[in-house]
Amino acid sequence: TKKVVGDDPAGRQMQAALNIGNLFEMKTTPAEEGKEEKKLQLLNLSAGISYNFSADSLRFSQLGISYRTDIGSVLSVSGGASYNLYQLVQLDANRFVTVNKFLLTEEGRLGRLTNFNISLGTSLAGEKKSSAKETIQTDTLRQQARPVGAYYNSYLDEEPDFNIPWRLSLSLDYSESRVPPVPSHSANLSGNLEFNLTESWKFSTSSRYDVVNRELLTPSIDISRDLHCWLMNFHWVPIGNYRQYQFTLRLKAEQLQDIKVTKS
Repeated sequence: TKKVVGDDPAGRQMQAALNIGNLFEMKTTPAEEGKEEKKLQLLNLSAGISYNFSADSLRFSQLGISYRTDIGSVLSVSGGASYNLYQLVQLDANRFVTVNKFLLTEEGRLGRLTNFNISLGTSLAGEKKSSAKETIQTDTLRQQARPVGAYYNSYLDEEPDFNIPWRLSLSLDYSESRVPPVPSHSANLSGNLEFNLTESWKFSTSSRYDVVNRELLTPSIDISRDLHCWLMNFHWVPIGNYRQYQFTLRLKAEQLQDIKVTKS
């Protein structure tokens, strides 16, 4: 018989994956009769691993674990780790090889930590002048447009919220890689502060500090002015590899936001 389609150069692949997740919650008894009980989320934990039936050895992937928890409304903690189930053998000073022997049978432990990361974050803000529904929608859009600790520029066209008098966000990110021959780690402290100078003027500044290298990264300053139907914004990164500035004047109406004047 003649094959119409050629063989897959990568070979046949057959894998099975297992993922387990669990949400730990606590309920509190209401203080008064007739009121609903309060539900508190304690920990969101998940783990996953896969098995490659087509491989001739090392069929198990690394075991991945992730977690997230909120301590009240003050502190958010999230992170993850990955573990290799197989034994690592050192050939010489700079060469290591993973062999097809389980750590559980050779060394009596389930896995070898290869990567680890943790993130701590908190955010405080003054009382917003609008409804709770608008607060949730605005906060969601702002988080999607401007993650804490990430590089930001005004091309995102983020709408400043003049209804929030002030906001302070802080985060600490730590990651570690234990993959030989050169293990590495990093730690960054990020912060963002914004406040209203007046009802129509908003000032905000953000920066990131490399704790390991003791270096200040991409500090930025934003000044916004509400001009009723128009919005003015000045974005400035004074130092670093992304040094820049941009002045923007645009219409606030969502359908007309492409009408703007920029200078950068």
